[in-house]
Amino acid sequence: MIFLLPVVVSENGEFMSMRRLTRKEVVIFSIAICLLVLGTTGFFALHGSTLPHMPGANVQAQIAYWKSRIAQVGGKAAYQEFATSVADLSPNDQHTHAHEFGAALYKEAGLSGISVCDERFSQGCFHEFIGEAVIAHGFGIVHTLSEECASAIAPDSYFCQHGIGHGILALSGYDEASLKKALAQCPLLVTDDPLNGCYTGIFMEYYERDVLNGEDSPRPVGENDWFAPCNDLSGISQYLCFYSLPRWWHQLFVHQHETEEDALKQMSALCTKLQDKVFLDICFSGIGHVVPPSAGYDASRSIMFCNEASASPRYRLLCRAEAANDFLDEGNPANARSVCEGLTGASLAYCGAYSSITSEKSIQIPFPHLP
Repeated sequence: MIFLLPVVVSENGEFMSMRRLTRKEVVIFSIAICLLVLGTTGFFALHGSTLPHMPGANVQAQIAYWKSRIAQVGGKAAYQEFATSVADLSPNDQHTHAHEFGAALYKEAGLSGISVCDERFSQGCFHEFIGEAVIAHGFGIVHTLSEECASAIAPDSYFCQHGIGHGILALSGYDEASLKKALAQCPLLVTDDPLNGCYTGIFMEYYERDVLNGEDSPRPVGENDWFAPCNDLSGISQYLCFYSLPRWWHQLFVHQHETEEDALKQMSALCTKLQDKVFLDICFSGIGHVVPPSAGYDASRSIMFCNEASASPRYRLLCRAEAANDFLDEGNPANARSVCEGLTGASLAYCGAYSSITSEKSIQIPFPHLP
């Protein structure tokens, strides 16, 4: 068998006329082509799902990729592929990419895709999926979504309610008047978690604008007011606003390329400026919510971060208990219990309770008598 190549290039780069290949050249050429095809196929088979998450990849391209995968293999299978593809990324990057998956899921599956998302990746899939749904259908869909959350995703429906909060704020707008309008929707939901449900979803969207921008883009500090707009709110909204502040502060400091340790020190210093003891307590609990992802979900490092946050046993415990609960929410009960190791007596009992129950009940645990 003799092949004819259309073009042959000489060693100095000049084009030569076509010539016939010898049998030996045909064999070598065929092997080379096979290796190239197999190598390329193998690369995409092994790395195809991670390609959209290469640094600098376009967000819309990533959404289009996962939309295609959802259409081909279904939402749950595609979500598992997604989980594998982001396994080696930082928690913050995982959360950002989970938003992209949530957007693709809603675009491809509509409201029926609500049961695909779960608590992983700091609930980024829920945040974006429900945000997209609320923006598409308006406030009229909120009650329906809340019912779906309570029935299809129970007992972990608060992750879903948290996503509703993101969507409500994104639809309402990002000024303070819109924030108050959005917060008024939370009591209307079928069920809600006081710490991790609708309210904190609204505050997270207000401060970080995930749904608005498709990625973390924290609200800048206006007139050096690190506590805005918490002082202008009241009741449960004000309480949970102060709980949400440390996460916003952390985003700001990280965007300024601060180290995790320096960011923690600055968050602690801001919390201690609060005069009201109730708000001071919930602020340090908010630091505890930030600690696990900041520590790379390492239990020992999380303990170290909480211990460095304050010299006060009270605020260290508040931080560790909330961190333990965050590990539990992320589906890691062993590490949740590990965060409480070394504590004794009433402090151990308090932290242990947080490490073993759902967030919606944790706010009711009596705090031990500590200075």
